[in-house]
Amino acid sequence: MEKIREYREIWAVPFPRLLAFFRNTAEEEADGNRLFCRGCQVRLTPLPAKEIAHARFPQTEVFLSGPAPLAEELHHEFQMAFLSAGG
Repeated sequence: MEKIREYREIWAVPFPRLLAFFRNTAEEEADGNRLFCRGCQVRLTPLPAKEIAHARFPQTEVFLSGPAPLAEELHHEFQMAFLSAGG
């Protein structure tokens, strides 16, 4: 039986930027916030902005699920794109 890997994280990145990133790798878009990328399901949920010291930070929940090797590779690519300077 194939091992499934899931990630559920909240990122301080605007929903449209995350959606654009995953649309570039998507084979199919199920609806406005759920896509299928490289054998994995990705669901993005915009959340209310978080305010810290009078600054507002966007919040987006990222849920990624799929066969372990595929999900791990897609998650790593996603992290590298948004953790790098200027991501």
